[in-house]
Amino acid sequence: MQNSNLYFTLFQKIYEHLTILLNVQSKKKAGRPPKVSDLQPAALYITSYISNTPVLTLARFLICAYIQCLASI
Repeated sequence: MQNSNLYFTLFQKIYEHLTILLNVQSKKKAGRPPKVSDLQPAALYITSYISNTPVLTLARFLICAYIQCLASI
């Protein structure tokens, strides 16, 4: 369980840095916005590469950590 929190923190930091580095600004478009931004899968793959963890296993860890984070609120 400790690993999932570390992966979640690492993912958040990488996502923040990608957003700053690429200077992503959301453009207002007609219709419903996507549920997943382009940077989230990119951050997932970078986190997977850094932690040497398969992508789907890492995604499962992140989902479990996110649910626990919501439950603690």
